[in-house]
Amino acid sequence: MLDLQQKNKTSTDKPVTFKMEENLEGRIRNLALAPSYENTLIPLFEAISNAIHSVQERFGEKWVEKGHIRVFVYRNDEAQPVSFSIEDNGIGLNEDNFKSFRTYDTGHKLQKGGKGVGRLTWLKVFELVNVQSTYQEKDGKFYERGFNFILDNENPFPEYSFGENSQSKNHITTVHLQRLKDGYNSRCPKKTESVAHKMIAHFLSYLIGHDRPNIVIEDSDNKYDIRQIITANTHNPKTDEFEIEDVGSFTVNHLLLNKSLVEKAEHTLYLSAHERIVDGHVINNQTGLDSYFEYEDEMVAYVGIISGDFLDSNVTQERNNFDISKETYKAITKAAEERAKIYLEEPINAILAAKAGTVQRVVTNFPRYKYLVKNNAEFAKKLPLNKKTEEEIYGEMSIYDFRENRSTKREVASIIGPDTDPDTMVDYENKFSQLISRIGEQEKSSLAEYVTKRKAIIELLHSRLGYEDPEKKKKYTEEAVHKIICPLRVNSGQIEYGEHHLWLIDDRLAYYDFWASDENIKKFASNSSSSDRPDLVLFEGSNLLHREGTDQPVVIVEFKRPARTEYNDDENPVKQVYDYIRELKENRITDNDGNLITSIGDTTPFFCYLVCDITPRLKAILEDYGINQELPGGRGYFGYNKPRCAYIEVLQYDQIVKDARLRHEAFFKELGIN
Repeated sequence: MLDLQQKNKTSTDKPVTFKMEENLEGRIRNLALAPSYENTLIPLFEAISNAIHSVQERFGEKWVEKGHIRVFVYRNDEAQPVSFSIEDNGIGLNEDNFKSFRTYDTGHKLQKGGKGVGRLTWLKVFELVNVQSTYQEKDGKFYERGFNFILDNENPFPEYSFGENSQSKNHITTVHLQRLKDGYNSRCPKKTESVAHKMIAHFLSYLIGHDRPNIVIEDSDNKYDIRQIITANTHNPKTDEFEIEDVGSFTVNHLLLNKSLVEKAEHTLYLSAHERIVDGHVINNQTGLDSYFEYEDEMVAYVGIISGDFLDSNVTQERNNFDISKETYKAITKAAEERAKIYLEEPINAILAAKAGTVQRVVTNFPRYKYLVKNNAEFAKKLPLNKKTEEEIYGEMSIYDFRENRSTKREVASIIGPDTDPDTMVDYENKFSQLISRIGEQEKSSLAEYVTKRKAIIELLHSRLGYEDPEKKKKYTEEAVHKIICPLRVNSGQIEYGEHHLWLIDDRLAYYDFWASDENIKKFASNSSSSDRPDLVLFEGSNLLHREGTDQPVVIVEFKRPARTEYNDDENPVKQVYDYIRELKENRITDNDGNLITSIGDTTPFFCYLVCDITPRLKAILEDYGINQELPGGRGYFGYNKPRCAYIEVLQYDQIVKDARLRHEAFFKELGIN
C-alpha cells in the first residue's frame, strides 16, 4: 500500500496543498433562475439590497435620513426596459467590500440576511455589468474604482481601473445592469411604475417604518418617489395601544396597503425598534383572512407595526432580532393580534357570515352534527378563524362531537355509577333529565345522518332509471342498477355490512348473514360445477322470512335492464331463477373458508325477486308461469311454484323507489331532511 503522506511531499518535505478551482460560468449556469416575470427583477432587487446595506454601513442610525438610492430604467426603441442603473451614496466599494465582491458564497453580509451570491444573478440575467464607485478610505482620501463584470472564468473583471480621486468629495456607487438576455427581456414589467410596485413589495419591511428611506425609480419620462407611492397606497391608518404586565406599554400602528405593494396575500404584524422593522409575524390564521380583502373599492392587505420602549431596549446589536424570551415575544404578538382583530372587525365579520352559511351546508349534508349547532352564526364564532371550508369545519365538528360524547359518558358514569346515591346527590332529578335530553339529541342527530345517506341512495337509484345517453335514448344497464344495491362479484365475507343497500328491495334482506353477488354458484355451493351467476343469492340469518317448522328460506334476486322489452328463451328471467333453484337443491353452502353456512334440501323454501320494468312481453312470460297475481297497490305481481317451494315477486323499479321513499317519509319529515 502506498504511503500517501510520503507521496504528497516534495523533496524539501513540504506538504503539497491544493485549492478548489472556481468555475464562474458553471456556477451561473446552475443558478435556478429560469426566465419569468418574477425572476427577471431579482438581479435588480439584489443591487438595490446592496445599495441599502451600503448606506446603512455608512450612516448607521441615520441611514434613512441621509441615504439616497436612485434607480434608472433604460428602454429600447420599442419602449421595452433593457437595462437598469442603481446609484447610492453609501460606503462604496472599498478594499474590504471589493474583496467580498470577488468572493462568492462569502459570509460578509450574513448578519444582514445576505448569502453572498446575489451579484451572480446579475450575470444570469444581463449580458454585462459595469460598476463605478467613488468612496473615502480610512486615510481620509477619496478613491475611484471601476470595472466591467462579465461571464468569463479567466477574466471576469475586464477594464479594471483604480486610483485616487482628489477632486471628489462625495460617495457615489453606480451599478449598471446592461442588456437583458434573451428570454428575460420579454418577461420584464414594461411600466416603470410596475417595477416600483414590485420593488416595494420585495422590500416592504424596510419601507413601511415610521421613517422611510429616500429611494427613487425613474426613466426618461417619469419619476416615482417610493415614499410617495407608499403614502398614496396606504389606507385607514389608526394607532392603538396596549400594555403587557411587567413588560411595558406598546403602540400598534394599523394600516391597509394596496394589493400591488404586498408580494403575497399575507397580513402581517411587524415588530420594530428605533423606528426600524426588525421582525415580521404573519396573522392570516389568527384573523381568518387568507387573501386580500376589499376596502373602499381597493383590494388591500393589513399591516400592523408594533413599537415600544421595551423593544427599543432589547433589540440585538445586529438589529435583526430581539433578546427576549419566547413567552414575552408571544405575549406581545398575541396582544397585538387581538388589537388587529378589532381593527379588522368588518372583513372578519364578513368571513363569519360566510362561515355560518358553510356551517349550515355541513349540518345539512352531515346531520349527525346538527345537535352541536343551535345557531349557525354563534357556532361559526366558536370555530378557529382560519377554518372556513366545508372539510375544515367538518373536521372541527368531529372534534366537538368526540368531546361531547366523551363528556356524556363521564356524566352517565357519575350519575349511575356503583358509588352514586341519588338520595344524596344535589339536584339529581334535574341532572338526570338533562342527561337524557342530551343523549336524545345526540342519538337523533346520528339517526338523521343515517337516514340522509339512505335518502341519497334512493335518489341515486331513481337517477339510474332515466337515460344514460339522452340523445340515443339509451337506458342504464342492469349492472349500473345492481351496483347501487350491492357491489358486483363479492360476497358478505368480503365487504362490510354498510356497503350494500339490500334494504331498497326489502328491509328484511339486510339481516341475512351470508350472501353472494354476481358470483359463480360453484364458489359457494360445494357440490356444484355451475358457472351461472345469480345477481344476488342470500342464505341464513333472517328470522323475518322464516316460518316455524321449515328450513331458513333462500333468497334470490335477479335484475333486468330498465325498460327492457325483448326476452328470448335463454334470457327468460323466470326460467333463469328456476335454473338457479335446481342447481342449489341438495347442496351445501360454504363461506370463503369452507365453513358450512347451510344445507339446501328439497323442502327448502325460496323467496325470489325479479326486479325489472314490466313490459307486455315480460307480462306474457309471467302469465305462462302463473306469476300473475297483483301485489297490493299495483306494485307488481307474485306467484308460487309448489314443486320448487318458490315464492316469486316481480317488482318494478319505479315502485321500489316509491316504496323506499314511503318507508322513510316519516323519518325525513321528523328529522327535517328535505
